Amino acid sequence: GSDRALTGLVAPASVVAASRAAKFFVADTARRTYRYQPDGSILRAMDLPAPVPPSGIAMTADGNRIWTVSPDHRVSVYEAASGLPLGSWLAGEGTQAEGVAVYGSDVWLVDAQTDRSEWYPFAANRTSGSLAPDRVFALQASNANPTGIATN
Repeated sequence: GSDRALTGLVAPASVVAASRAAKFFVADTARRTYRYQPDGSILRAMDLPAPVPPSGIAMTADGNRIWTVSPDHRVSVYEAASGLPLGSWLAGEGTQAEGVAVYGSDVWLVDAQTDRSEWYPFAANRTSGSLAPDRVFALQASNANPTGIATN
């Protein structure tokens, strides 16, 4: 394929692959997400009503729900088609979240300040309150300043 410029972005924070009509989503520091088609053309831009710009973005395999995380560990949940917020919750560990991943009902965060990964089982449906991670994993010493996380 050919390279295409990602128009409309202000300091992209994170990219996540999607299914259905959208090929991928990008969150940026201007509190917006952009939905792109497989050819790189934009489908839609959505404003995020988050008080802090996101530093990471994840979505379900079916493309119905989006999660963003901000450096202050706020995990926000959105309905993907409309962009409507479903709620948010505060992850109870870390100091500078830089990435979020969702696998089934589990949420994973990575923290750039502590160089740790945090596992929140059964948190994918959470839309309020706060939650401590079930497990925290120290990253390999050479894996300093992590900025993203993915699961399989």
